[in-house]
Order: sequence, then structure tokens, then C-alpha cells
Amino acid sequence: MKPAESANLIGFVLDERYAIVREIGRGGMGVVYEAEHTELGKRIAVKVLLDKYADDDEAVVRFKREALAASRIGSPHIIDVSHIGSAPDGRPYVVMELLEGESLAALLKRTGPMEPSRALHVIRQVLRATGAAHAKAIVHRDLKPDNIFIVNRDDQVDFVKLLDFGISKFLETGEFSLKTKLTTTGAVMGTPLYMAPEQAMGAPIAPSVDIYACGVILYEMLAGRPPFVDGNYNMIVAQLLTAKPPRLDDLRKKLPRQVVAAVHRALDKEPTARFATADAFAAALPAERPESSFDAMATLPQMPAAGRRRILPWIAGASVVLAGAAITLATLRVRRTPETPTPALTPTPTLAPTPTPPTPHTGTLEVRTIPSGATLVLDGKDAGATPIEMIIAPGRHRLHVELAGYVGVDADQDVGDGERTSATLTLVPAPAAMPKTVKHPKPPTPAGSAAAPQNPYDAPADPLAKPNPYGG
Repeated sequence: MKPAESANLIGFVLDERYAIVREIGRGGMGVVYEAEHTELGKRIAVKVLLDKYADDDEAVVRFKREALAASRIGSPHIIDVSHIGSAPDGRPYVVMELLEGESLAALLKRTGPMEPSRALHVIRQVLRATGAAHAKAIVHRDLKPDNIFIVNRDDQVDFVKLLDFGISKFLETGEFSLKTKLTTTGAVMGTPLYMAPEQAMGAPIAPSVDIYACGVILYEMLAGRPPFVDGNYNMIVAQLLTAKPPRLDDLRKKLPRQVVAAVHRALDKEPTARFATADAFAAALPAERPESSFDAMATLPQMPAAGRRRILPWIAGASVVLAGAAITLATLRVRRTPETPTPALTPTPTLAPTPTPPTPHTGTLEVRTIPSGATLVLDGKDAGATPIEMIIAPGRHRLHVELAGYVGVDADQDVGDGERTSATLTLVPAPAAMPKTVKHPKPPTPAGSAAAPQNPYDAPADPLAKPNPYGG
């Protein structure tokens, strides 16, 4: 093949059986063509490594990794791979099933937030595919709406296909292991908006990072946005490590509590506090029901005026139905048969009201940190080392945690009356170049007087020092 032709395979026949028809898309590492099997006449998709990576051994291994992972998992919700070969110019290619539909990202951009029943239908399939991968010791580690493809078949609507295992992690040695070292220790791979905190810190990869990503995806399907969206890459990663995600039911009113609780558990910053498996996440979601059961409860997030006008005819129709029902009830009351005597009502004895137990005026607060063992200062007072659980007065409390070698973290935490609240704060390693605080000697305490308690907020701070989520 001529060099000028190496980047374009349209019109070529690969391995004497796959005739390339047209280009249908490009990604970060490959270009996807529609092709036809010359003997069977079957339409298929062929993904070919981009020309610029042809001589990159690491890129070649990652490209083949996707085919290896997808073919070994064997889930109906993971794209089917049937063949791996080499193009005439030496670039590897993968033959896959041809999908007709759109990515979840494109669907959300087109339609906005989903009805709860539809979102749960989609995420259950994603969790089934993720669980099947984990059962084969494979972590996807780049789950996001762009890698979830929605297919509508004759007998199945919103059928999910999980794509792109190019940066997946093989957890076990053996037939799934790859000899090439693809990343250095501590390398960060993935998409920040859907990345687990420990993944952003370069910690060892575990299935919990996929559980977190599934929580973000379900959050976005229901709220119309991921938990953290403001700012550039560094700002998003800083929020990911230190900030609590906004409550899902603050952005989408009247969602089932079971859904909200499951989402926020999946988004816990502490990996061990999330669901242990994808199946456990799916089991925590409400059982599948007719669409109207919780869709009617949930209130869509605030939309522009143009979007709200489309809902008004539905509201007007509902008002007419309710008015008609009221008229029917009134008619039934008027047409009561006069000959039928109304039975006398037996007076019901009045029971003394049961005394209401006094409302507790305390709450329970559990504070954890990543890593643990940090010193907690609660409302300006030393409370001990994390993890720690306390019974405190309800209301808003000021938290400050610090640990040698890490940047201190401040946070406000609301504790409800009689409720149990948990807070997890992630400490960011202090940059190597961060200047040390200069401590000025204090005058000696006069004899006979008590030493003043040390206030952790008294230490002078460098106004130019900023937390670095990458640790220098």
C-alpha cells in the first residue's frame, strides 16, 4: 500500500473477506469503518488503529487489549468482537458487530434528563456488563456516557452495549495478563468527570472505580449533569477529592429515596463504603415497575422557559381530567336514592391521645478520612483521630482535618436532629515545594499559670500556597 493511502482503507478488502465501505466514526485511538463480509454479505464494523500510532508498541497493545477484554467477557451487553487482523499497512484492526443507535452521551444531549424508569433500565444493563467484566478480573476504568451505546431492536428498547475497553485493567495474572507495562506507577487514566477519587490520586485500580463511575452516570441521567462540572480539569479534580457531591434530590425533586440513597452510596469517597459489587448496586435500586409508578413522582430539574412550555399542555390535560372527576363525584352525591335510609352512625368513643415521646436533640456524626488517622478538629476543638463517631448537637458544624505530609481540609457538615450523618474527607498530599510555616517562638508561660490551649487555626498560612491534587 502506498504511504498516502495508509490512513484511508475505503475500498480495500482486508484478509480477502472484509470489504471496507465507508467511515462511520473516529475515536482517540482508532477509526471505525462499515464493512461487508465478502462471502456472507453480513454488515460489520472494522476498527483500525490510527495511522499515527502504527509504530507505538504501547498503543498497539492497548488497542488489542480492547478486543481481548470484550471477547473474553462474553456478556450480551458488551460489543461482540469476532476477529483481530492486520491491515495492508501493518496496523492492527478488530472486527466487531455493527451497532445502529447512539451513545448515551448523544441521547442525553438530545433529550435532557431521563425519566427514572428509563434511567434505571439503562443503568441495570450497564451494571450487568460491568459485573460480568469484574467476574473475569477486568476493570473498565473509563465508564462514561460516551462508552455506553443505546440500541433499539425490534423486541428490545434501550438495549445497552458497553464499548471501549482500551484502558481496562486486568487484575489477575494468567491468560488475561499483558507483558507490556502500559503505565507507570501512579499514572492517572480515565475521564475526570467520572473518575473515582482514588483513581485521580493514582492509587491501585480496583472494581470500586467502576462502581463510582456507574453512580456518576446514573446521577447524570437523572439530574442532567454530573456531580462536579464547574471549572477546568484541576478544579474538577480538586472538587472530586475534597467536596461532597450536591444532593441528587436537590437537583431532581421527588425522586424515590431508594434511588437517591443508592447513588450517593456509589459516590462515597471511601472505596470500601461503596457497593462491594455491581450486582449489589443493582439490587439496591427499586424493582422494575410500570413507567408511571415513579416517573409521575419525580420532578424534572429546572429548565429554560422554552422547555417548560412543552409541558404545559400535559398539565392542562391533567387539570381537565381532575375537574371531570370532581364533577362525577358531585353527580354521584346528588343522585343518592332517597328511599334508602341512611344508617345511624354509632358514636366512636374518644380515646386519650398517646403521649408523643420527646424528640431527641442530638445527632450522630461519623467522620472518616482518606487516608485514615488524621486529626479531627470539630468546631475548633480537638476531637481525636479518624475514623471517629460522635454524638453531637444537631445543626451545622465546622470540620478541620490534618495529617502530616498532607494539605489540611476544611468542611461544613449539617447534622440532623436524631439522624446519623457520615462525612468522608480526602486529604491531598502536600506538594514537595510547599514552603514550611515559620513558627515564631512564644514567650514562656509565667510560673503558676496554666498553659493556654493551642488553637489549630492560629498557625500563619502562606496566602500563595494552594493544594495540588497531584502531590507535586
